[in-house]
Amino acid sequence: HLNYELILFDADGTLLDYEKSEQVALENTFLKFNLQFLPSYLLYYNEINQQFWKDLENNLTTVERLKIERFEKLIEKIGIKVSAADFARDYLYFLSKTQFFLPNTEIILEKLSKKYKLAIITNGLSIVQRGRFNNSIISDYIKDFIISEEIGFSKPNKEIFTFTLDKLSHNDKKTTLIVGDSLTSDIKGGFDFGIDTCWFNPLSKKNSTNIKPTYEIKDILELEQILEG
Repeated sequence: HLNYELILFDADGTLLDYEKSEQVALENTFLKFNLQFLPSYLLYYNEINQQFWKDLENNLTTVERLKIERFEKLIEKIGIKVSAADFARDYLYFLSKTQFFLPNTEIILEKLSKKYKLAIITNGLSIVQRGRFNNSIISDYIKDFIISEEIGFSKPNKEIFTFTLDKLSHNDKKTTLIVGDSLTSDIKGGFDFGIDTCWFNPLSKKNSTNIKPTYEIKDILELEQILEG
């Protein structure tokens, strides 16, 4: 059994409750523009947003385009009169002020931080992620936050992993593990880079891809058993 030293965590959907953040931020933005918010808008936005992040993973769009174009699409779909750029700016502001953690996040990070070097590696926007990490319970346990927008590469590209290990002065892939909920970004990225992977799959989704994680867990606390062998 390998002795891991560095554990890389994805942020949204792994440690942070992104869906809850998204809903609160979207509702607040509609409110600010004196617009009625309907639950269906969240579903539309989810769908549009996920497609943009997929395109970013596949290098088909840029972060700058994603930020505004996802709202152009939403505004067009629901037929409201508002500037997409203004809407996008306020949405990011509200999103950066949210802090919702998934169950057991604090427990596992506190335990693991005593024995391992922990870092976050996220395909996220700087203003949003920094806003949510800074002064949060997790900032005490995490050595470093690597945010794709700040370095110009996103998961699953190898460059973000190379950058991360360099920044942490950790050159041993064998003792590195990535934990994340996305097969196409976290697990594929880790696999391509040559490190072990742990798929966090709380909803027991079926893996219909050919991407095979080293480990699979349903509860983040199971990570401890894997690490302790």
